[in-house]
Amino acid sequence: MEYAYRHNLFNGTGIRTFAPLGTITRAMFVTVLGRMVGVDISKYQNKSTFSDVDNDAYYAPYVAWAVENGITTGTGNGLFSPDEPVNREQMAVFMVRLFEALGISLSETDETDLPKDFDSISDYAKEAVLKLWNGGMFQGDSKGRFNPKNNATRAECASFLMRIDELLVQIGYKKYVTEEKQEEKPVVIIGGGGTNPGQEPGEEPGEETYTVTFKDGSRVVDTLTAVKDQPLGTVPGADKTAKQNAIFVGWFKDPGLTEPFYYDYPVTEDLTVYAKYTELQSETLNITSFAQLDQGPDLSFEIVRSEDAGTLPEDAFTLIRKDGSDPIPLTWTVNGNVYTVSAVGGFKEGSSYELTLADGYSFKDKPETVRTASFSIAKEEVKNLEMSDGIIYIRDTDELDYVIGEKVYEVLVPSLVSTKNGTFVYEYADTLNVNDIICFYINTKPTDRDYMNFSYHDDPEVYVKVLGVSGDNTVTFGPLGDDEMAVLYKIPDNFPIIVPTLPTEDTGVVNINQLDVDTYIMIMGADGTLEKAKDRVNVGDFISLYVSPDSVTDEDSVYFGEVTGYNKDTGEISYKRTTKEAIESSMDLYVTPDITGDDLISPEEKALIEEQLYAQIKKSGFAEDAAFLLADMAAKTKGFRELDGIQVFFKDENGNPLSYEEIELLNIGKSFELSDDVELTVELITKGDRLHFKDGVQLAVGIDAEFETETEDEGKIVIHLSAAFTEEVALGVNVKGDLVWKKILFFIPVPIGVSVSSSIDIKNFSAVSFNINIYTVEKEEESTWEKVKGLLEDTQVGPILKQIEEVQNKIDQAKGTAEQLAGYYSDLEALWNSIPSDKTDKEEWKQLGETLGKTNITKDLLELMDLSLDTELEAGLYAQSIRELMEKYSEMLQTETDWVKLVDQKMFGAELCILGVAISTSVNFVVRADVNIAMGSSLEYEVGKRYIFWFKIGLFKPSAGTETMDLMDEHFAFQFYVMGKIGMKMGIAASIEVGIGSSKLASVGITAEMGPYIKLYGFFVYEYEKLRPANNYLAP
Repeated sequence: MEYAYRHNLFNGTGIRTFAPLGTITRAMFVTVLGRMVGVDISKYQNKSTFSDVDNDAYYAPYVAWAVENGITTGTGNGLFSPDEPVNREQMAVFMVRLFEALGISLSETDETDLPKDFDSISDYAKEAVLKLWNGGMFQGDSKGRFNPKNNATRAECASFLMRIDELLVQIGYKKYVTEEKQEEKPVVIIGGGGTNPGQEPGEEPGEETYTVTFKDGSRVVDTLTAVKDQPLGTVPGADKTAKQNAIFVGWFKDPGLTEPFYYDYPVTEDLTVYAKYTELQSETLNITSFAQLDQGPDLSFEIVRSEDAGTLPEDAFTLIRKDGSDPIPLTWTVNGNVYTVSAVGGFKEGSSYELTLADGYSFKDKPETVRTASFSIAKEEVKNLEMSDGIIYIRDTDELDYVIGEKVYEVLVPSLVSTKNGTFVYEYADTLNVNDIICFYINTKPTDRDYMNFSYHDDPEVYVKVLGVSGDNTVTFGPLGDDEMAVLYKIPDNFPIIVPTLPTEDTGVVNINQLDVDTYIMIMGADGTLEKAKDRVNVGDFISLYVSPDSVTDEDSVYFGEVTGYNKDTGEISYKRTTKEAIESSMDLYVTPDITGDDLISPEEKALIEEQLYAQIKKSGFAEDAAFLLADMAAKTKGFRELDGIQVFFKDENGNPLSYEEIELLNIGKSFELSDDVELTVELITKGDRLHFKDGVQLAVGIDAEFETETEDEGKIVIHLSAAFTEEVALGVNVKGDLVWKKILFFIPVPIGVSVSSSIDIKNFSAVSFNINIYTVEKEEESTWEKVKGLLEDTQVGPILKQIEEVQNKIDQAKGTAEQLAGYYSDLEALWNSIPSDKTDKEEWKQLGETLGKTNITKDLLELMDLSLDTELEAGLYAQSIRELMEKYSEMLQTETDWVKLVDQKMFGAELCILGVAISTSVNFVVRADVNIAMGSSLEYEVGKRYIFWFKIGLFKPSAGTETMDLMDEHFAFQFYVMGKIGMKMGIAASIEVGIGSSKLASVGITAEMGPYIKLYGFFVYEYEKLRPANNYLAP
């Protein structure tokens, strides 16, 4: 740092400060490069080629020089991003390009000597990094890592440039005749800027200084002092610029806020600069709809019409069918200005709807803004729907393999039946014909399945059609087309037959030759002939008997029967009495199989995913970095400073205890060391009390670390911290089938097809938390500490003690209703009772903590983040730690167009097929962030969505569609701290495909991300709890 300062490569950040841990921007780094090689900036004035580089910016000529010499090409879209921090790999690329521009050759790279984290270096930067690494220009950390994505600190940059500058002198490119800048070197301040604690700027005698006054309107925010013609090097911190309901934009030289002021501008006179803010728009809850699930068919709504309503009732109520079911007309009664609206004949069981009102109408006892009701109608489980008799069922055995493309599969699943055909060798291939429909299964034949009680998730049924059969028993198969789907289900016929008189018995016999051909033509068109009818009659079909078409005046004038036998030779049909309602429900299907976490993921998949995610986080170094930064933040809390006896540990040179204020100024956090490796845990949980939803899959990532620092009297201070990120998802499935029918002669239902639909319910829960305890361990208390440590590390007791801490934190923060808090106390008691009595108990654990001065500072950490205009000193100190934590999080990020992914890991993928409806789901655990992210102490989020897929097939053109509706009210509670602008999405990315026979073809699908979405500005703590009623939204 002294070398860089003395040779005019760097200026300090203040009169006597350098801020070695501060970052260096892209603009600053290019400027330093230009200074180092002696660029004549007069040749590069007003040559800016980037839209975000003003010609009057101090760095503009250096950027123009760098562009002309191929040292930088910008960040894309005509931008240079001058204020973005430069990271270590970018610094390497800049430097190698500089050498190329100067015609200086570097030694060849040695790929046997690589940084430990070489694979994490971006491809474009690997060659540059290796050249400098092999040449000794770059040094790694103690573990041999280069840390390419780390933002370069001013200290790192100074050391790097010193080595480069010495090389340039050595090869004769430049030389120093006399030492420049002989004045006193700057004092090193651990932090991002500011002055030396206890020293006011400008104290040093003999230096001419100017004062810069920072104002917000008439309020003086701060005053700082700069050496004449030198940059100020810093501006007031976020703790001083924070303002309620406002975003701080920047500083300006004029009251009109048109001429920006930057901390690296030379100060040539006393200045007053002015703060610019943008007001934050408050968030308003727009309640526009509500949800009612599993209602009765006779559901009705009371709707109020206002005096100024300009729409007539018949146009004011719009019913949308969410599952492709048949239209249902609405009816209503009127009492004054209140309309009671219901469905003619009742809403259809098992269906989902949305009722929307026109302007001037509102739901009674609801806010006037509520114009939509989303609702579903309950239905008892039933299985009348049957597959076609023509389907050939083949059990999958060990001898059967399937070749699709160039791959061989031992088991066939619906998603594999795609546009590529497949083959298999079958001993009885000679029994198959082209266009036959085959259903493969493993254990239980689909016709024998009990879908109302079992999901058969591990026993796929896969429907294909035969495309060819060769002499060597090879069968070629492909996906079902529209024609095959139309015959997949057993759709009954209804034959209109004329009789002399209506039967009175419950059973009887009639002849197909009595068919009412004219009416049958109305049903079948050109196929409505007697001869074709004789070939179509099957057991399970229906007949409608009447004296003549003219006699059909109501339902009682028709006798409905179900075919129980048929003699094709004589045409005799045996039947039993049935009803019109039985015909209409003859293909009803409504099954809701339970799907547990164990159904969704096998033990082998679980182990593999845990291993992959563990490796991803471990490789990034995130666990260690986050642990160190959390420990540093912990040391800045009020709870830490005011620990019993803490002053005894910190003394001045005369042995006197330091005051709280003096302790506050110490950089204590940097002196803590890990007493062991950071413990990282990654668990995929599919059962047990830790699940938020009964049948969910939970991904839990935990960090556990212990830090300590020794004191003069051989005692020590210990910080024990843990952090957890939990993501859980639960799936629910229901499959519904209905007969599609039309009426003839006004009263006779005639089956013409089938409508099948599937609803996929996804529930998502997210939670983030951390817990920090501090212990003061005097020498004579070492054995007590070892006992505490042993209990925390005990695999039987440690996890329970962590749960106790989590619940206690919720109680301390008074999070929840009185009923929930009472539940927390009950949970605490149960947790203590679950600890074996020979290990420890509540009273002993409390006494151990008191002996060691145990203090839980989780709550203090939250209070520390409450930044108001009169915030005390700790907020400013805390800001630097938060910034560093955000930088560490950013190391894990991989750039995308708008958002970057912190984590993207598959949680599970599942396929199942229920009576020909193939469902494929894939769920990834995703955290996306906008540039940098620092997660606060606690967050909980819960939401549920229903995705509905429907298909209609039969004697008409097939159709399909999809709809979405809320399952539950969205609950969102969190405490969050932010520096700068931040956006965050975390949750699950779900991909769902549903089709007939195959989830890939003739299918409808949806891809959605759900989870909390946060976008905040400024530097403040946001503490918020929100309950969004289902099917509502938030608008600015």
